[in-house]
Amino acid sequence: TMENPMNPEPRKYRFKIPGRPVGKQSAIVTKSGAHIPDKSRSFMGMVRLFARDAGVEILNRCQVDVYICLPVGLKEYKTKPNVELEPMVRPDEDNVRKAVKDGLQGVAYINDKHVLWGKTGYRFIDHNLPPCTEIVITERHWTDYRSHQKEEINREDNC
Repeated sequence: TMENPMNPEPRKYRFKIPGRPVGKQSAIVTKSGAHIPDKSRSFMGMVRLFARDAGVEILNRCQVDVYICLPVGLKEYKTKPNVELEPMVRPDEDNVRKAVKDGLQGVAYINDKHVLWGKTGYRFIDHNLPPCTEIVITERHWTDYRSHQKEEINREDNC
C-alpha cells in the first residue's frame, strides 16, 4: 500500500523476456580491456528493450521482482507425472537478478541503489511452454520501505 497522499496508486509494470534466462557473467579481462560476455550483454539488452516496450518510466524508488520461468522436461513429465519436478539445469537466480537490474538501469531507475527490495525465484511451467523471465517493477516510497523492514523483523521474531 502506498502511504504517499500525493500519489495513492503506485505505478506498476509487468513484462516478460522470452527465451532462456541468462545470468550476469563476470567480465572477461584481456590485453585490450574488460568486457561483458555476449550472452549476458544480449540478455541485458533484451531486458532494456522489453522494459521500454512496456512503457516503463524512471522511478525514484522501486521494488523489482524477477521470476525465472522454466519448463519441466517432457521426459521427466512423462516418467513421473505425480511428482513435483524441477528442470535439470537452472540458471543461478542471483546472477539473473543482477543481469535484470543492470538491464533496467537508465530505464526504470537512474542507479540500482533506487531498488529498495525485491524477490527472485523460479516458476516451473508446463513442458509445452517456452522459458522466459517475468519482471514486475512496482513504485515504492521510503514509508513502504520502513513498513517492509518492520514486517521482515516481525517475521524473523516469529521463527
